[in-house]
Amino acid sequence: MNEIEEITAGILGPRTSMSEATEGEIRSLGAILALHKHLLARGWEFESVDSLVIWVWPPSRIADDGDVVASTDIWVSLEKAGDGPEDIDVGLSLVGEPDDGADSWVLRYPLMGSFDVLPLYEAEAYRFGARLPASWLHVE
Repeated sequence: MNEIEEITAGILGPRTSMSEATEGEIRSLGAILALHKHLLARGWEFESVDSLVIWVWPPSRIADDGDVVASTDIWVSLEKAGDGPEDIDVGLSLVGEPDDGADSWVLRYPLMGSFDVLPLYEAEAYRFGARLPASWLHVE
């Protein structure tokens, strides 16, 4: 299964036809696929789909010791996909965030907002151990 099929299956579940999708699911799928295209063009890598669609910034990866998040990631939760993209957030976390499930370094932006508001340059430039970028200072 390719990335687009995997994202589509993550939203539609066992249904195999777009004709069975709700209007909210179709709009959510379109918005997530637009983000997918935008991130891939910048060099992000598609990681997986389960209940989250995840993209990873490859230059940020460190060895996974289980104590910290091992890469800078962007994700979208599919839990509200059926409600439409207006109810979905894009999450950004940085490599080195404490891996305690608290999402203490996570920034959230509406999926339906402009991709220009995402602090991608800051996220892409950040490396493990460096001072948190300006956009993240209020969550420190």
